[in-house]
Amino acid sequence: AGRGGGGRTGGGRVTPAALALATRKLATLLDAGLSVEQALSGVTAGMLRGRLAEVLCAVRARVVEGSPLAVALAAH
Repeated sequence: AGRGGGGRTGGGRVTPAALALATRKLATLLDAGLSVEQALSGVTAGMLRGRLAEVLCAVRARVVEGSPLAVALAAH
Protein backbone atom coordinates (compact mmCIF):
# COMPACT_ATOMS: atom_id res chain seq x y z
CA ALA A 1 0.00 0.00 0.00
CA GLY A 2 1.07 3.58 -0.49
CA ARG A 3 1.45 6.53 1.81
CA GLY A 4 -1.03 6.38 4.62
CA GLY A 5 -2.84 3.53 2.93
CA GLY A 6 -2.89 1.11 5.81
CA GLY A 7 0.79 0.24 5.82
CA ARG A 8 0.42 -3.22 4.43
CA THR A 9 3.08 -5.29 2.74
CA GLY A 10 2.65 -8.61 0.98
CA GLY A 11 2.90 -10.58 4.23
CA GLY A 12 0.26 -8.52 5.98
CA ARG A 13 2.88 -6.80 8.14
CA VAL A 14 2.79 -3.12 8.98
CA THR A 15 5.66 -1.18 7.47
CA PRO A 16 7.80 0.95 9.78
CA ALA A 17 7.03 4.04 7.67
CA ALA A 18 3.27 3.51 7.95
CA LEU A 19 3.53 2.95 11.70
CA ALA A 20 5.60 6.12 12.11
CA LEU A 21 3.11 8.15 10.08
CA ALA A 22 0.13 6.83 12.07
CA THR A 23 1.96 7.53 15.33
CA ARG A 24 2.71 11.11 14.27
CA LYS A 25 -0.92 11.65 13.25
CA LEU A 26 -2.15 10.22 16.56
CA ALA A 27 0.23 12.44 18.54
CA THR A 28 -0.85 15.53 16.59
CA LEU A 29 -4.53 14.85 17.19
CA LEU A 30 -3.96 14.17 20.88
CA ASP A 31 -1.93 17.40 21.15
CA ALA A 32 -4.86 19.22 19.56
CA GLY A 33 -7.04 18.11 22.47
CA LEU A 34 -8.98 15.22 20.95
CA SER A 35 -9.83 12.25 23.14
CA VAL A 36 -7.96 9.00 22.49
CA GLU A 37 -11.10 7.56 20.87
CA GLN A 38 -11.50 10.58 18.57
CA ALA A 39 -7.81 10.60 17.68
CA LEU A 40 -7.82 6.90 16.77
CA SER A 41 -10.92 7.47 14.63
CA GLY A 42 -9.19 10.38 12.92
CA VAL A 43 -6.08 8.36 12.15
CA THR A 44 -8.02 5.44 10.68
CA ALA A 45 -10.50 7.61 8.74
CA GLY A 46 -8.13 8.23 5.85
CA MET A 47 -6.65 4.75 5.71
CA LEU A 48 -7.38 2.17 3.10
CA ARG A 49 -8.00 -1.33 4.32
CA GLY A 50 -4.91 -3.01 5.63
CA ARG A 51 -3.36 -4.55 8.69
CA LEU A 52 -2.62 -1.21 10.38
CA ALA A 53 -6.19 0.01 9.89
CA GLU A 54 -7.51 -3.27 11.30
CA VAL A 55 -5.27 -3.06 14.36
CA LEU A 56 -6.09 0.59 15.05
CA CYS A 57 -9.82 -0.10 14.74
CA ALA A 58 -9.46 -2.98 17.21
CA VAL A 59 -7.44 -0.75 19.56
CA ARG A 60 -10.14 1.93 19.34
CA ALA A 61 -12.83 -0.64 20.15
CA ARG A 62 -10.94 -1.72 23.28
CA VAL A 63 -10.49 1.91 24.34
CA VAL A 64 -14.23 2.51 23.88
CA GLU A 65 -14.86 -0.52 26.11
CA GLY A 66 -12.76 1.13 28.83
CA SER A 67 -9.27 -0.26 28.34
CA PRO A 68 -6.35 2.12 28.71
CA LEU A 69 -4.57 2.86 25.42
CA ALA A 70 -1.42 1.03 26.55
CA VAL A 71 -3.40 -2.12 27.34
CA ALA A 72 -5.30 -1.95 24.05
CA LEU A 73 -2.05 -1.54 22.11
CA ALA A 74 -0.29 -4.34 24.01
CA ALA A 75 -2.99 -6.76 22.86
CA HIS A 76 -1.71 -6.33 19.30
